[in-house]
Amino acid sequence: MLTLDFETRSEVDLRKTGVYPYAENESTEVLCLAVKEDDQPTRVWVPPAFAQYHQTDLTNEQLNQILQSHDLFVAHNAQFERIIYREIMEQRHGFTPIPLEQWCDTAVMAANFALPRSLGEVCDVLKLPVQKDTGAGRKVMLKMCKPRRPSKNNPAKWHFKREEYDVLIAYCKQDVDAEYALYNALPKLSRSETLLWRLDQQINDRGVQVDIESVCLMIEKINEYIQILLAEMCELTHGQVKSARQVAATLDWLRTRGVNLPNLQRETVAAALQEDVEGRARRVLEIRQALAKSSTSKYEAMKNWSCRDKRARGTLLFRGASRTGRWAGKGIQPQNFPRPSLKDPEDAMAVLTRCTLPVAKMIYGCPMEVASSCLRSVITAAPGMKLMAMDFSSIEARVIAWLAEDAKTLDAFRSGMDVYKVAATGIYGVHYDDVDDNQRSVGKVATLALGYGMGSESFEQDAKSKGVPLSFVECVRIRGAWIDDHPEIRALWKGLSKAAISTVKTGKPHTYGRIRYCMRGNFLQCVLPSGRALSYFSPTVEPGMFGSPTLHFYVVDSFTHKWEQQNAWGGTLAGHVTQATACDLLSDAILRVSDKGFPINMLVHDEAVVETCPDASLDEFQRIFAEVPFWAEGCPIEAEGWEGLRYRK
Repeated sequence: MLTLDFETRSEVDLRKTGVYPYAENESTEVLCLAVKEDDQPTRVWVPPAFAQYHQTDLTNEQLNQILQSHDLFVAHNAQFERIIYREIMEQRHGFTPIPLEQWCDTAVMAANFALPRSLGEVCDVLKLPVQKDTGAGRKVMLKMCKPRRPSKNNPAKWHFKREEYDVLIAYCKQDVDAEYALYNALPKLSRSETLLWRLDQQINDRGVQVDIESVCLMIEKINEYIQILLAEMCELTHGQVKSARQVAATLDWLRTRGVNLPNLQRETVAAALQEDVEGRARRVLEIRQALAKSSTSKYEAMKNWSCRDKRARGTLLFRGASRTGRWAGKGIQPQNFPRPSLKDPEDAMAVLTRCTLPVAKMIYGCPMEVASSCLRSVITAAPGMKLMAMDFSSIEARVIAWLAEDAKTLDAFRSGMDVYKVAATGIYGVHYDDVDDNQRSVGKVATLALGYGMGSESFEQDAKSKGVPLSFVECVRIRGAWIDDHPEIRALWKGLSKAAISTVKTGKPHTYGRIRYCMRGNFLQCVLPSGRALSYFSPTVEPGMFGSPTLHFYVVDSFTHKWEQQNAWGGTLAGHVTQATACDLLSDAILRVSDKGFPINMLVHDEAVVETCPDASLDEFQRIFAEVPFWAEGCPIEAEGWEGLRYRK
């Protein structure tokens, strides 16, 4: 076992590009490499260019011998170390290659137990004997990793002083010691988890082809239109508002027009435009709404994250969702691409990139809306290849019905009935054939939202966001009717809560249906049907609302990104096991299709995208993808797919 950590510097901003374009850039170089052989003292290697500033512990030959004599390489956020090693140590310095199969990531080990991915945070949470240097060493690292602004008296490109270099090396060595301590403190990944992480790394390495030419043209048109909008806003407000960043000035101006808003967040502006706002105030809000679209940042991310071969890599974060272990997105984040409002985004993209803005606006309306709808279309197949995508159909609704043994819903799925119309029959008390479109829409939002016990107020907002405006009174009635029509779901909430709380109280395992809770050291673990376990750190049972016992535990909050105590009731736990099981179904599916020669290039929620040769069979892809694993027998899984040259919804 060799634990290792790099410190690097570059003209490229790692936060804006990810590690792949960063590592391949000529300005990127290794400042030092710290290595620890098993439990031996940590040593450091410095590149020849820096040898005059620090007495290196290892020569090139000695380091190469060490690398060749080890078969396990441990790093924290190992993707960075792995790509830096491949692009710089192998390609520029001639060191021996390290296969993916020999890498181990302590950040993934931590995330697998719902602990913080941050080295400093997880070492602190676990009270390890070695902690990450978050003080002077980190400050020096942040200073030396990026170029300085040259001045008349000091034209140097980099911050570099010998004494600071010594501090940086000490910082790097302490990181390695902390990573070694973390590796030994955490349970190791199972074989199945290890195989899945390796597949995740292969997906990140492949990346997706990006139509960079169209991306650059879209950025030009977006920026051109932004300037037009800002000029119009300045004119409308008589110069009081000249920039989208002038939030306070915009709010003040709107108040002079009788429009009182608490903020200019997207939801607030959208709600205001639903009201009776007229004249200049309405147009200013419309401009704000257009400027709030994420199209510009998305296209910039595609440009920044694309490598020299025009492929965007590193867009997935394995076990990124701390509660369920689902993948999270990085970089271009296709997971949160907005739903296109245009039926022909490819044609619209051609018009916007090739025509003048007035022409594009005349044909399609707001250019910002066009740009938003075209985001998927700039992800393409490489020349001579095609894209195929496969997506599980209504997977969470199917999984929770299976976990709860909700016979009515399961029968609807298995018989091919429209499950949203079935839900509407219970909500409105009508026959299946008499359900109209509006009632089906309500059945759909209820099915997707209420399985995890969403409250009436949240349900009202959720329905509105999906284009189904309902009053609060209607939401209260619909929620009650849906729950009454799904007693098995309500029983699932109560059963999971009781099992989890009983396990924490007694220390003994408790089971409800297909879910088993048990204690493992300082973790409550929830064993899923697949055998994978969700973890809840430092669980306690405390009085909740109305004095009822409530499960409390520590986790990284998905919104604040802070390590804090949270609580969970039965509906929350049902959401965890349902989403985690859906993730396990996707994991099994991509392992199967990869084994059968379909190379995965991107994952978006429950969808897998492959780039393959033109004669590859979509039907075969679908058949393999939709196979039901032995552990999910009886779950009514279905998948739908498409193929083409450009990515689409």
